[in-house]
Amino acid sequence: MSRSGPGVHEHSGALGLAPVLLPTAGLVAAFVLAVVYAYICVYSPVAGYISLLFVLGFALGLAVVVATLAKLGKCRNRGFLALSGLGLGLFALYCSWAVFVYALLGKMDLVADEVTMVDSLLAPGSTWEVMKSLAVEGWYSVFGFTPSGFVLWLFWAIEAFLIVVIPALTGLGAISDEVFCEPCRCWCDRMKGTVRLAPPEAEGFIESLTPENLRPLTQLAPVPETATPQLRVDTWRCGECSDTAAVRLVSCTTEADEDGKVEEKDDELTPIWTVAPSTLDTLALHAQTPPQPMPMAPPA
Repeated sequence: MSRSGPGVHEHSGALGLAPVLLPTAGLVAAFVLAVVYAYICVYSPVAGYISLLFVLGFALGLAVVVATLAKLGKCRNRGFLALSGLGLGLFALYCSWAVFVYALLGKMDLVADEVTMVDSLLAPGSTWEVMKSLAVEGWYSVFGFTPSGFVLWLFWAIEAFLIVVIPALTGLGAISDEVFCEPCRCWCDRMKGTVRLAPPEAEGFIESLTPENLRPLTQLAPVPETATPQLRVDTWRCGECSDTAAVRLVSCTTEADEDGKVEEKDDELTPIWTVAPSTLDTLALHAQTPPQPMPMAPPA
């Protein structure tokens, strides 16, 4: 994003250090996760459907790697991050299968002393042949049932889908809720609920707002954090120069659980809008207005 003026926020598309971090630190992290996942699959005392939790943990771990390196690398290109997530997922999937075969055969004492994990990683053909052999009769049983043939291939297909798709989708959305200050080359600080307002009663109120003119929001009374429903205004601002600013309007309903913790359910009403810094100053000043009391239900 640049300081060209108010409008819908769009990332610049710059890659930052992501082309360096993702093929290096990303691949190392993916390999470590693959090794851990493979050995858990082989040596876990439980098997079967609960293995889905292991798969999700593996895929989410890869997702965290993609999202973390995207932020550290200051990458503002969603397409590149999606492809990187896809690539890391495919790499991790292959490594997990190769290490799984090595670990499983080692557990069965079927691996020669001179054969190493690296040898298994460099022999995709042998890995494939072992996987096909395992599919014929299966390799674990659950309550007397041994998945094999089509059922086992289906399980493996679901596993592969999750491991590849979740990191790719994470890459696509990793920076969707972020704003970057191009002049300062840093991510902006986000403040959730800079001001919370009573929902507008007039029809078309939200549609009438523009990034250039958000002053009508000051006509709405501030409400407490626990008010429901409410119009929540989230803001972003550069912590270095304070000149890069953005807002998003969210319709928010709140619910308190048994412990009194407030949970919010959000419905985004606008995209992220880049705005003039003075707009955030105006909203921050309006937020200091004493909140409007919540309406009390009449006694029964």
